[in-house]
Amino acid sequence: VLLQSGTRIFALGSNDELTSAALQPGTVGEVDGVFTDPLTSGEPLKSSLIVLDQDTTPEVSILDATIASIPADDDSTPATRRILVDTTGLPGQCVKTDADTVYLQITESATSSETADIEFSGLAVANSVDVYGTTDNPYDASRTRGGA
Repeated sequence: VLLQSGTRIFALGSNDELTSAALQPGTVGEVDGVFTDPLTSGEPLKSSLIVLDQDTTPEVSILDATIASIPADDDSTPATRRILVDTTGLPGQCVKTDADTVYLQITESATSSETADIEFSGLAVANSVDVYGTTDNPYDASRTRGGA
């Protein structure tokens, strides 16, 4: 889906208008739009309206972060893997992952984007990441469990 400058995003039920920040992996919704005319293989849907079910939005998100370090002491055990990420104003946020964590690599160019599943070993220091998940401690959002 290609977001256009005029795309409107609303919350299901409340009809509140949302920003593009509400578009997070795991959030369920509907997209209306058009394909390029003439339709060519691989062209994205040019969105005009998006309606999101905010009850499916992940509890915590850390956006526009950079992987600061990947502690090597626990890489082999999916239940204890972690990365430390830096984001504006919040350096050194610990992100724990588990066996159910999904890692997606998004490769963008001026004309397209591709998404592929990768393994934990595909992460590297200085990668740009967005993290979505839940927190182990409701008083400390820096302890996030989820996917990157």
